[in-house]
Amino acid sequence: MAGNTDSGLGARAAAMGNVFVAVANDSYAAYYNPAGVAIVRNINIGTTYGMYYTGMTDGSSIYEADLSLSIPDEKSGYGFYWKETGLRDYYSEDTLAGAYAMQLSKNLVLGGALKLRSVSYAKTYQVKLTSLSISGLSADLGALYNIASGLNAGLTIGDILSPNLGINSSNVVPMSIRAGLSWYPMSGTAKRDLLVALDAYTAGSDFSIAAGGEYWAMPKVACVRGGYSTGNNGMSTISGGLGVRMGRLVEGMNFQLDYSFELATSLAELGPTHRISINVVLDNPPKAAAASEAAPAPEQPAK
Repeated sequence: MAGNTDSGLGARAAAMGNVFVAVANDSYAAYYNPAGVAIVRNINIGTTYGMYYTGMTDGSSIYEADLSLSIPDEKSGYGFYWKETGLRDYYSEDTLAGAYAMQLSKNLVLGGALKLRSVSYAKTYQVKLTSLSISGLSADLGALYNIASGLNAGLTIGDILSPNLGINSSNVVPMSIRAGLSWYPMSGTAKRDLLVALDAYTAGSDFSIAAGGEYWAMPKVACVRGGYSTGNNGMSTISGGLGVRMGRLVEGMNFQLDYSFELATSLAELGPTHRISINVVLDNPPKAAAASEAAPAPEQPAK
């Protein structure tokens, strides 16, 4: 993990191979592309719990927990997320971030996020380390551009401040670049039922490409997702998952349950990673809903 993990956020994006930089239209937008917080049409709240490499036999437990929020405003938006990934009882990485984005034109949205990244070790390591924790500030910049109806381009430049999260030795988080396309190829009433996307990602000496998508086989009820990624480090990952819209379990709040699995083919003996997310979409008050409809933005699926 080493203080510079980019393991994704949320089960929806993970099921699509983390191909999300040109999608970024839910509660996890601030993580993948901070520009996305300006294109959500309702307040989105999400939380995820994940277990990594569940086939390990040595008793190790690698986990992920997160909480995220996207808040639209007139031609702008705000976002927040907290993410913790760790090896239980030994080590954890935390990121706390806030994001802001605004529309600069009918088709272009720009955004940024300020992040506090931290690494912490259990007291087991006290005799080996000069300190048990370290923190550093970083930042991301993002852009979304609506090329044509249903076709978007996205770009995120991550960790532009490259914090050093090493304790006894240097461990600089490298700046990353993620670029991609998203496309809704269907038309008519089924226009938002199918989404396909492509991403390219680089950080330090690592480079990867990925493709993924989702299909709402039962419109407004259930969908299937899949993805595949491969990189120059010899690591390839297949992923998949399901999404179910559960409706208004609470007045004014629409719930969606998402599940994902990921299997790194070169580490298949360690087993898959599983994540479960709950996303809540709040009804807009009439004034905010009218402003949302009036504001042009890169196209996104209707909630």
